[in-house]
Amino acid sequence: DNFNYSYADIRKGLEAIIEDNGAENIAIAKKIEFALDDRLRNGYTAVDGLKMPANQEYIDLLRGKEFIEDKILPLEGKAQRVMIVAHGAMNKALLAAMLGRELKDFWKGNLQKNLEVSMVDLTGGEFTLVKESQSFIVKD
Repeated sequence: DNFNYSYADIRKGLEAIIEDNGAENIAIAKKIEFALDDRLRNGYTAVDGLKMPANQEYIDLLRGKEFIEDKILPLEGKAQRVMIVAHGAMNKALLAAMLGRELKDFWKGNLQKNLEVSMVDLTGGEFTLVKESQSFIVKD
């Protein structure tokens, strides 16, 4: 690598990230996280020359998390209800951000269809899924 770390150092950093065991205090773990973040956001060229695109789910998840932290969490105690209107992938990103889902679970649960609603409760800074992808279409 470009930082002159041994394989043992890299393994230690990866294990700290995987186990979430104080990775923020290990320099190599932070460098690995930054490198992974950059590759997921921007794509990269693999060693065999294959161009890998950016990971759109990762980007959406970051955008969803930023929106929840900046716009929704500050409304707790100020607004009784908040309605967010978005499309499929962004709805998944918002739910993933609210419920603390990892990237690997991005598509977990139902894909919300047109005219379906998901409801989430925010109490004490914690989100709880009340209903996911519920239809309010009245059938004759």
